[in-house]
Amino acid sequence: MNGRLLPKYVNRQVSLVGRVLNSNDMSTILEASDQQQVQIYHRNGNMSLPQQSIVEIIGQVNPDASIKEISRTAFSDNFNLSTYDEVIKLSQRPELELVFGR
Repeated sequence: MNGRLLPKYVNRQVSLVGRVLNSNDMSTILEASDQQQVQIYHRNGNMSLPQQSIVEIIGQVNPDASIKEISRTAFSDNFNLSTYDEVIKLSQRPELELVFGR
């Protein structure tokens, strides 16, 4: 998932991978693979993330295209967000629907 696709998935659970731009106890701003900024609301307090780290957030998309976090996974700092974004773009192509299981 990237930032531009979020409005298509309101009230659905998604996976979003991105770089932490800013984080505090209540929320985090992620830069998604398409360089869109996405607000992530933490499920509990005291959940800030290290700046510049790469994380996967599993959560529910809110009507304003922010995400209510369900879980998170830290990724290696050498994770290539540009390559990941190319895979996301491929996953949206109708002729590859069976491959990506949409």
